[in-house]
Amino acid sequence: MKRSILWTSLFLIMATVTRGQVTQINNNNSLQVIAPLSNKYTILYSLIDSSIWSTDGTLAGTIQLSGTIKFEGDFGLLGVKLVFRGSTSTEGSELFSTDGTSAGTKLVKDIYSGTTGSDPSTLVPFGGMLYFTAVTAATGRELWRTDGTTSGTTLVKDIVPGAAGSNTADSFNLFSNGTYLLFAAQSAGAGIELWKSDGTASGTTLLKDINTGNSGADSSNPRYFYTLNSIVLFYATDATHGEELWKTDGTSSGTVLVKDINPGTGNSSSYPYFGFQIPVITGFHTFANAAYFEAFDGTSNGELWKTDGTSGNTVLVKDIVTGIGPSYIGTLNAVNYPSKFIFPVSDGTSRSELWQSDGTAAGTTLFQSFSPATPGQIPIVFLPISTNFSGGTYNQVLFGGSKFFFAAGTSASGYELYISDGTLGGTSMVKDINPGAADGIDIANNISYVYTSAYFFFAANDGTHGNELWKTDGTSANTSMVQDINLNAGDGRPELPFFLCNNAIIFGANDGNSATLTDLFVVNGAFFALPVTLVDFTATLKG
Repeated sequence: MKRSILWTSLFLIMATVTRGQVTQINNNNSLQVIAPLSNKYTILYSLIDSSIWSTDGTLAGTIQLSGTIKFEGDFGLLGVKLVFRGSTSTEGSELFSTDGTSAGTKLVKDIYSGTTGSDPSTLVPFGGMLYFTAVTAATGRELWRTDGTTSGTTLVKDIVPGAAGSNTADSFNLFSNGTYLLFAAQSAGAGIELWKSDGTASGTTLLKDINTGNSGADSSNPRYFYTLNSIVLFYATDATHGEELWKTDGTSSGTVLVKDINPGTGNSSSYPYFGFQIPVITGFHTFANAAYFEAFDGTSNGELWKTDGTSGNTVLVKDIVTGIGPSYIGTLNAVNYPSKFIFPVSDGTSRSELWQSDGTAAGTTLFQSFSPATPGQIPIVFLPISTNFSGGTYNQVLFGGSKFFFAAGTSASGYELYISDGTLGGTSMVKDINPGAADGIDIANNISYVYTSAYFFFAANDGTHGNELWKTDGTSANTSMVQDINLNAGDGRPELPFFLCNNAIIFGANDGNSATLTDLFVVNGAFFALPVTLVDFTATLKG
């Protein structure tokens, strides 16, 4: 009799958490995935109270790690530990770490003793350590580093001696190219300029005073750092050229203006529009040893440019959206093929397009045009990437070796899921998930996806079951809803991280038992990231 009761109870428990192809592993704590550790744990935090959690992908293994430590945002990985900015009522905002267990979740160091908090910001991996900025009463905000231990968490250099810091929390733009650190800081006799560090006090120096002078108005404010081959590209301002493209090889003499794209004191990083400066530069994309980006040359408003780091080869590729007014050239959402890359384009009013480029003007052409019900809505490219959290890098890897998914709209079908192999003939709608003109992909409210080696998981709405978790292998026949989490027409609104959590798909969704709180689910089974395929290489005999 006892055994019968036990098995009945176990069945009822499992019935509440297992739902076909997904299993609920936490209820109504609105948990958000932060990052997987290199062992079995994935770290999360709650949107309700910022409490920090861990999961091994099971109901029993999903636990709150601390009743006092709150997650505050910035984080980095050191081996099997996640180091993050957190807070308690006694230490304030400080550096904490977790190995995924309650016992291993603790304060790294009370840098600013007392409840004030050092407010650590922007944790960047470099040389087996994490570098960040933090505040103390004695030094102000300066550059620090940590190996995850109390004794190994130290000030790198007090650049501005005394209580005044060398910059504000969000303006250091701390960056590593793997060989050295770059950041923006102010020192005596100079504004906010380009600094370099090898991680030591003596090796932390002003690299170049680009905008000479010692007031805030004389700052170059370097930002948008990006590694291209052996150099680092960035944007900086000087009195002669405005904010333009620069480069550095890590030496003062090798830190130079690449090109005055917008001649004179005007900026190429933004353009004037009815009295406002509209940002143009959003970042860089590498293809065939050149970096592609948007820039304003005084005539074309944010068009496709490329550079190899030399002035002569920094050129306008094509003025894709002509005339005055906003344009969107989606270099950050570009997908590479051996002979070209594909990227989205819009003018915000009438055009919704995918373009392709081989880096030449003649080879930069319209790939496919779409006609969404709301004119000017841009196609959304779901970048196929494989993430390395410990190294802070990611690789672009095509699905099935040759394909990627994107969402695009037409007046007849609405926004739906498409697949492409990089050719027009191999580009098609996967399935009209929400038949007719209604959207199957909710681009305004829930763009959520993750690639695996066998399937693409994404959020979609078929018009009957609400916004739920779907999967596809790229064929219409094998495109289906994984689970109706919020039954019938309710919206589950799955929130998928774009990466796998230790071979698991862990995501948040609403099962309908609360209007505002979300639950945590795992897709049943083991999954694998997109495999990195070596398609070409050059070998050189050495010795």
